[in-house]
Amino acid sequence: MTEKIGEILFHPSTLIKYKDTHFFKVLLYLLILTLLTSIVPIIETLKFTGYTYANKTMIEEIYSIDFSDINNVPSCKVENNKLYCVNTSEIHELGSIYDMFTVVIDVEGKMKANENKFYIRLTENNIKISDKKMNYIIIGYDELPTSWQSFDLEAIKKAQNPEEEYFNLVVGGINELKKDFIGYEIFTKIIVMFILLLLEILFYSILFYLLIGRKMYKFKEVFKVSVFAYTLPVVIGLFFSLLNMQVLNSTLLAIITIIYMHIALMSNQIHKDDPENKE
Repeated sequence: MTEKIGEILFHPSTLIKYKDTHFFKVLLYLLILTLLTSIVPIIETLKFTGYTYANKTMIEEIYSIDFSDINNVPSCKVENNKLYCVNTSEIHELGSIYDMFTVVIDVEGKMKANENKFYIRLTENNIKISDKKMNYIIIGYDELPTSWQSFDLEAIKKAQNPEEEYFNLVVGGINELKKDFIGYEIFTKIIVMFILLLLEILFYSILFYLLIGRKMYKFKEVFKVSVFAYTLPVVIGLFFSLLNMQVLNSTLLAIITIIYMHIALMSNQIHKDDPENKE
């Protein structure tokens, strides 16, 4: 095993032998490379302890919310699993999530959608996540993160630092959700990394198939060699990421991949052209 790893990492001319590897084993190896690539993002996810007031600008951008606008937010509170507002007929937009879900206070549940968006509507008895046709799913206030199960916006307005208190209310629930769904977040990151890695390898596979491979190899053979040729770039990329050195990362890895691919695919031709191999 150690000898094989050494060949893959430091002897690119031997990579051509992997062109006949079973496709399932190639995908399994690609998954291993994905896990190596995902180590740093996974570590960062596990180290997450929650957003703080220092992240205010970032949170405002992500959720399209202006915490300094607290005085213009309706005087509402959640108590005993119900939403109470001074003006129950008022419909007020609080913000949005990645411009996909618009969060609104809609106590009486009378809001009509006029945009191609999803809505998170805070109604009197529950929260309704609705599409533009007002089809919805219901979530009770007691099912929310504990930070959101009971709050009073009017009390926040009267606080010594209402902007920060409003931020703490919003972010408190977000932090709880991130911790509750940390497993899904890690899984999603691995899937995204797998797709990105696959696209990168497909790019090099197509490039070298068009430039070199089509006269000597089938595309699937070039793809298999590309997967194994990507090992050293992945290992070096992991090393750079752990040291937080990203400046030359992508350029250097691209150069190494091109060199390894060229040596691997040309090794058969060089072997044929060697006078010692001619009868």
